[in-house]
Amino acid sequence: MITLQHSLATLYGLRGNCEEFDKEIPYVLLPDAIRKYCGPRQYTHFEEASDKTDISWYKFPKTIKNIESKDEALDTDLHLANCVPAAIGEQTHIEEFEAHNQHLSPEYYAGVKKHLTQDCIFDEFIRQQIDCSKKYEDKYTFKGTEYDGKGIRKVIGDIENQGLYILAYMMDKSYGITTNQEWFDRHVKDVLDREYSADLAEGTYKYMHIPEEINKRITEKDWSHLNEGILPLSEYMEMYKEVITEMPKIDMEKSERESEIKNSEKAKSNTMAEGPENR
Repeated sequence: MITLQHSLATLYGLRGNCEEFDKEIPYVLLPDAIRKYCGPRQYTHFEEASDKTDISWYKFPKTIKNIESKDEALDTDLHLANCVPAAIGEQTHIEEFEAHNQHLSPEYYAGVKKHLTQDCIFDEFIRQQIDCSKKYEDKYTFKGTEYDGKGIRKVIGDIENQGLYILAYMMDKSYGITTNQEWFDRHVKDVLDREYSADLAEGTYKYMHIPEEINKRITEKDWSHLNEGILPLSEYMEMYKEVITEMPKIDMEKSERESEIKNSEKAKSNTMAEGPENR
């Protein structure tokens, strides 16, 4: 799932609440953004090894403000499982993220978990459409046609771009928000410029360009092309339904973590206020 899709899936899950979105999106995009410095996708997406005997993992930095070099991004606990290079990656394991990242703030933790959850669902959607059984031979089959890695990446790109167009349609119809490039400049670029280092913000947003024709359709609210993708609209809608269903569950988990922290701090404060003589 491209960062443009991650953004709109998150916004839709927040019921169009742009204020909450602005707070959350730097964390949602981080697993892709930080790859500028730490490299392999397997780290920040907690992918299993090709032989399924191991899982990569990454302990995210406690804050995002100071991530501006490879040295800083890799100055943490991490593990890279053995993966055979392929155009389509391996299964993501969210439980491995959870095991190594309890130190993150509730908002940070929830944002990264949303990203990984969205990817898990979208990756499964892609694997249902594309036969990957020979991917280690660089052979993929889609609709009866065989592709190499380069060719299948183009197919996936077309699927992702149509998926972006469909999400923009969903945002317009449900919440009246026109999520064109101007909207992304205002609600994503400006936020990343504020929350990331200048280098990381630039390196992240330069990939968030909506294809000109799709941007034109979104701006003009031209939804007459929804059925023109290489996959049926109904299959996209079913996949997005699953994504959107999972987002509030993560928000509820975030609220519970915030309450736990608040109660813990309150208990600690009360204990200190009592003084040793009253204990």
